[in-house]
Amino acid sequence: MKVAETHGWNISAENFDDGFQVRLLIPKVAQHKVEAAMSMTLDRVLEFASEALGVNTCSLMLSDDMTGDLTIQCARGLDDEIIRRTRIKVGEQIAGWVAHEGRALLIEDIENDPRFGHKNIDSQYRSRSLMSVPLKVNGQVIGVLNLNNKKTNEPFTPRDLQASLAVAERISRFVEKINKQSEGDDDLHQMVASLDNLIDAETRYPKKSSCHFELMGEVLDVLGASELEKETGLYASLVYDLGLMLIDEKLLDKRQKLTPLETKCWEISNIPKMCARPSCITTKSTTAAATPMG
Repeated sequence: MKVAETHGWNISAENFDDGFQVRLLIPKVAQHKVEAAMSMTLDRVLEFASEALGVNTCSLMLSDDMTGDLTIQCARGLDDEIIRRTRIKVGEQIAGWVAHEGRALLIEDIENDPRFGHKNIDSQYRSRSLMSVPLKVNGQVIGVLNLNNKKTNEPFTPRDLQASLAVAERISRFVEKINKQSEGDDDLHQMVASLDNLIDAETRYPKKSSCHFELMGEVLDVLGASELEKETGLYASLVYDLGLMLIDEKLLDKRQKLTPLETKCWEISNIPKMCARPSCITTKSTTAAATPMG
């Protein structure tokens, strides 16, 4: 009943002598629109997440509205056959456990973990360390974000998990927005263009280094920051000046006074702001500001 109300479906029930009948009417146009929007955007969202978190293998799973089973909506570093045939019931395997418990999971060594220990025989997984994070909307789990094969080949750390929680929250809010169909066609295309710009900035960012991330973590520890503040701060350290990448390098290096036309180029308006939250930290550069994915 709750799922039907959320999506605007019509549901009715009728009793008979030998049982009862439930009718569920799902408008095709509305459903197709949601599916098209998901198809256009989720791959891009996952690509940004994988670049920001520094992983080669990841997948975004969503719960089936009817059965609750988790299916892969998009992935990086996984075979197409695995994506097509994977279907996990809530409570089963790692992703199912995360969906059932509603808690993020960090496994440093899957082969020796007493809860899920098994031999890592799949060649696509180079690392025995992995993270799995729930996607939630209003406290309800709607999916799971799985992360594996860190680009540095190092195991994941608790700080990596905190950053992934911040990313997962933004993905959750994004999915909620699409499901509610709050975006018109023009807004959706604008969102896709914004995501493309953000991904381009992320992939060609010249200063990418783990030092900002580690330094932010140490500072937050010293300050006694809350878990939410740590999540937000670590996320900000990953994306804080990507907005500079959308500005022509010649303008960044120019020493003379900018012309009025050049000054307009500093105004960065094509950064996606989906999934924003009031408590999110927004950091500003002295030359430009950006609020990507939050």
